[in-house]
Amino acid sequence: PAEFVRFMRRLCDRYGIMLIFDEVQTGFGRTGKLFAQEHFGVRPDIFSAAKGIASGFPLSAVIGKKEIMEKWTPGAHGGTFGGNPVSCAAGLATLEVLQNGAIANCAKMGAYFKEKLFALQKKYPAIGDVRGLGLMLAVELVGEGKAPDKDLTNRVLAGCLRRGLLLLSCGCHKNVIRFIAPTIVSKAEIDRAVEILDATFAEETRNS
Repeated sequence: PAEFVRFMRRLCDRYGIMLIFDEVQTGFGRTGKLFAQEHFGVRPDIFSAAKGIASGFPLSAVIGKKEIMEKWTPGAHGGTFGGNPVSCAAGLATLEVLQNGAIANCAKMGAYFKEKLFALQKKYPAIGDVRGLGLMLAVELVGEGKAPDKDLTNRVLAGCLRRGLLLLSCGCHKNVIRFIAPTIVSKAEIDRAVEILDATFAEETRNS
């Protein structure tokens, strides 16, 4: 929740602690903004970025406030393969694509996808929660008494795979299905994914 993130910023400021964000998965448009921190109006002292930074090429970055990063002397932080020119070129090309509409598409398609997931939740009580930002979304599957339902989650994953939709589970109880569609995903592709989800939930919850 946004208030929790803001609370952590205040707490770190009070006790002189650095606030560090991991934006490896959430960065570079995935949540509908360049970085997830923008949703909360909170600036971390340091944050990490990778994955989407270069569209699959091996590249990562540690980004921080000037007064912190200046404390490192030249050469204090480096690696044998740092600054690979091909990866850096891919990173620049990725930024160009993001600035030319991919982030806006992520925000728009994310809202559309989330709306579709909420519609599925109304249809299937086993979907206990729908959450996420942009195209980084998830549904939590529950059973009787709202207990985590790992078995149903596994069956839904298998059913979706048989129909051509590859998904992953996550969460402490492995009862959460996550969706991380590409930032250039289309409405038609989301509709097809939802059709597969609908058919799979109908089959797997028929006798529930």
